[in-house]
Amino acid sequence: MKALGVISPTKQPRATSYIAEMQALISVLLEEEIAYRAVSGDIYYDVKKFSSYGKLSHRHLDELQAGIRVEVSEDKKNPLDFVLWK
Repeated sequence: MKALGVISPTKQPRATSYIAEMQALISVLLEEEIAYRAVSGDIYYDVKKFSSYGKLSHRHLDELQAGIRVEVSEDKKNPLDFVLWK
């Protein structure tokens, strides 16, 4: 990374140090119906609830493709929804 001119990070937080915060955020997303619990118990983010989804990559939701890298779960309402919690 140094050869590429990438600056070393000043902090390296671990996800496991923030489990409670992640659970709290997911609870809010569920309450606001931005996320949903599938039959399997997994919790997914509903991308259709976020009108600007894809804006960063300059793509419209209809242009995005699911299942290119991994098999699409049948638990999802939309193939583009992504898992927040398993």
